[in-house]
Amino acid sequence: MIMRNTILTLALFCCATLHAQVEFVETSCDLGTFAEDTVRLPRHTFTFINRGRKAVAPTEVKTSCGCLKADFDRRPVAPGGKGQITVTFRP
Repeated sequence: MIMRNTILTLALFCCATLHAQVEFVETSCDLGTFAEDTVRLPRHTFTFINRGRKAVAPTEVKTSCGCLKADFDRRPVAPGGKGQITVTFRP
């Protein structure tokens, strides 16, 4: 059995206005150790808060590795609102 330990770091890009203020609750996570042939793919959801005065919408998410897939909603997040980006390990 091959074990894999992955530490995930994201470069997160949100763009809607020139003065966007987006705060991430966390910007990295440790997915732990798991078998490479695992059936349940490890995933983590990152939450962000729009601290600006205008709505923002995620347009692009870049992960630290090609084995990570990011899913996110492109709908605008209102001021004070929260959005989520889910990252899944795909060997």
